[in-house]
Amino acid sequence: MSLRNWPAALILAVALAAGCDTGALPNSGPVHGDTAAVAAAPMAPDYSARRLGAAETMSLQDLRGKPVLLNSWATWCAECRTELPAIQRLAETYRDRGLQVIGVNVDEGGDAGPIAFAAHRGLTFPMVHDEHTRYQAAFRAVGVPQSELISASGRLLKVWQGVFDPTDPDNVALIDAQFPARPSSGPSPGPGPR
Repeated sequence: MSLRNWPAALILAVALAAGCDTGALPNSGPVHGDTAAVAAAPMAPDYSARRLGAAETMSLQDLRGKPVLLNSWATWCAECRTELPAIQRLAETYRDRGLQVIGVNVDEGGDAGPIAFAAHRGLTFPMVHDEHTRYQAAFRAVGVPQSELISASGRLLKVWQGVFDPTDPDNVALIDAQFPARPSSGPSPGPGPR
């Protein structure tokens, strides 16, 4: 965890020591196509932030109807630099299926640094700038990176604290479960009898 996040970590530690309920974020992913588990998952917080480099905001409510992967990052975060290329590949792989990959930049200050950082790394998925730590409060984040998978119905299915590996078979299965089954692409039965 970065030293920049020590206040949030201290608040969380004090809350835990005092016996406060920090809420139940789904850290284990039992939601592999299980509709009952999806229905039982908590609703994602009502979160919105300003688009990076723009004046308009983007909200989870605006994205309802499509699954969403949020990924928080910062320009000063070494783990983020490692993770973001894989997040870009994930966005490209699932773009046509409708997965909305949204980067949440948590840098303080203006947009110039995060925009240059993203451009230098070829990051093209949509991003918001959370200058006022609303993401941290909404998702109880104590550091970056952190990622959340949100169902098309707005349910918070999984939270990954730390680096998210989109190639991990369990993560692939969880993401794939958010889409209708595709027809089998097995071998063609051939032209049939003559």
